[in-house]
This record gives sequence, structure tokens and C-alpha cells, in this order.
Amino acid sequence: MPVAFLGSLLVITAVEFAVSKVSSAVVSSSSFVPPDRVPTLVETIVEHKLQVANSSSAPADILVIGDSSGLMGVKTEQLEDVTGLTAYNLCTISLTGIEGHQKLFERYVKKHGHPRLVVVHLAYYDLRYSEQDIAGMGFLSHLNECLGLNAETQIDQDSSITAAGQSLIPSQRLRLTARNYLTLEDSADQFYRRPRQQWGSHLEVIASLNRQKGYLEEISETRWDQPQELKLVISEFQLQGLASLLDRCSELSIDTAVVLNPLPENAKTEVTRSHLQVVDQQILQCVDTFPSSEVLFGQPRFYSDRQFATLNHLSPQASEQNTKQIAAKISELLSVK
Repeated sequence: MPVAFLGSLLVITAVEFAVSKVSSAVVSSSSFVPPDRVPTLVETIVEHKLQVANSSSAPADILVIGDSSGLMGVKTEQLEDVTGLTAYNLCTISLTGIEGHQKLFERYVKKHGHPRLVVVHLAYYDLRYSEQDIAGMGFLSHLNECLGLNAETQIDQDSSITAAGQSLIPSQRLRLTARNYLTLEDSADQFYRRPRQQWGSHLEVIASLNRQKGYLEEISETRWDQPQELKLVISEFQLQGLASLLDRCSELSIDTAVVLNPLPENAKTEVTRSHLQVVDQQILQCVDTFPSSEVLFGQPRFYSDRQFATLNHLSPQASEQNTKQIAAKISELLSVK
């Protein structure tokens, strides 16, 4: 065999091998937002926080994680102004459970490094979700897919090239993958720019989250005519999720502060109070297990009804009050540390 031909063959083989690796990476990439329709607000929020967690930069001194009560209840820049520390709001939604908050936190730490303090912000009402509830809603499994934590899903993604496509050499597969990817990107851009009723488009909300360091202002309004009797509970699944998260923070030598969102005054009923007492005791017992963790407020907080946009979400003005209270407690905590 001619030496020149053999050399060319070796070069082509090396190129095809390298391209096959790139092709696999392109196929297995995953986004929380769909490419073929307008994303929901929830999908936009989680996608943005995934992008932040997967990016690489210095860690914030204070990292706020948790559900949407924290997303819309902790103003990051105000927290920075009061404490004099850097901060970021990585809160998403309650529908992934506390397990989902930990998965996102783990990715953030892996990419950014250790924050000085983690604030876990949770809404009382959504602590009721069981493992079956969370699994049924599908957000946690989707988050795991996007983080590359479901091995079976990743295999499915890597094998998503058609049988005909697999018969092609790697560089041909890459060209087909790239063409499909670019076509989807072009179509998705139209969906990402489309307004969503009172909320802006996907791109507008992403820009707002970037501008406010992960905080998102609630624009809904709810008014109640009758007292609310909230039969609050924390499921075993959520309690185990909280213990797992605090245990991980302890392993990483990161101080942790648990914050429960305020409740509206009209929920200050006998039924609500009796359930609150049990839930608070369970959370306190869990947190007390970890010396580097503590519940930031010893008693449930109640705000006036007009300070709530929804049961779990504070109005923009009330979120300032919440942030001010949290910042003051954090300053005390860190000064003692």
C-alpha cells in the first residue's frame, strides 16, 4: 500500500473519530425549554437557573436556593446592599421538590465553587408534596435529564440518531445533527420572542432574571374574602430532602440558614396554627441535627393580606420587607461566626 495513501487514511480516521465525539456531544445536549412551542414561565425560570448553575464564575458569598417563594421573595441586590456581600438567587419552583433544589445547588458548587452561606427559602404550603406527587409532575425527572443525571435518558438521547443516520460516517452524522439543531434554533427563536399574556416573552424574562441576579418580581394579584384554614404538613419525602441538602452543605463546610416564607394574616386561624406547630417542630428537629445549619426565624411570620400576590408569593413591596429581615438575620449570624 502506498505510504501517502496510508497516511491519508490515518488522518481521515483520526478526524472521523474526533468528529464522532463532537457529534455525540451535540446530540446529548438538553434544554429545559421546548424547541417547538412557547415555553411556560416555569420552564423559562428553570432554564435560566440551569444556565447559571452550568456557567463558570466566582461563587456568590450568599446563595439563595429553594422554591418560587424565594424566587419572588428575596431581592438579590437589596440583600447585597444590606450585608455588603455578593449574592445570587438560584431559587426555582416547588414542583421539583427539595431534592431538585439540591441537584441544582450541587451543579452550582461544582462549576462555581463554595458559597459562604446558603439560604434555603421554602413555602410552607408546598412542603406537602409527596414523592409520588413530584414524580407525577415530571419536573424533577426533566431537571435530572438536563443535568445529565439520568443515565438511561442520556443513553436514549445518544441513540436518538435514526438507524439510517447511524449507518453514516461520523462527519455525515454531525452535518445532519448540526442542520437539525440550527433549524430548531431558528424555529425556537420565534417562540422565545412571543409574549405570554401579562408576562413577557421567554427572552424578556431571561433578561429580567439576569438583570436582577435571579430575582423575579411577582405581578399577579390575589384577594381573599374569607379566612384560610391551611392544613399544613411536610411530607416524609420533603423532610428527607431537607435533611439530605443540609447534610451535603455540612460535608462541604457551608453554613446554611433555612427560611420559611411568611403567611397571610387571614391564615392565622386555629387550624393553621395547630398544623404550623407540628411542621415547625419537624423542621427544627431536622435542622438541629446539623451544627452548621439553623432556622433563621424561630416563629412563623405573618404579613398583612395585601402584601401577598398569591399564597406563596409576596408582592414586590413585601419582598423588600422579607429581604430586609433575612439580611438583618444573616448579618447577625455571620458576625457571630
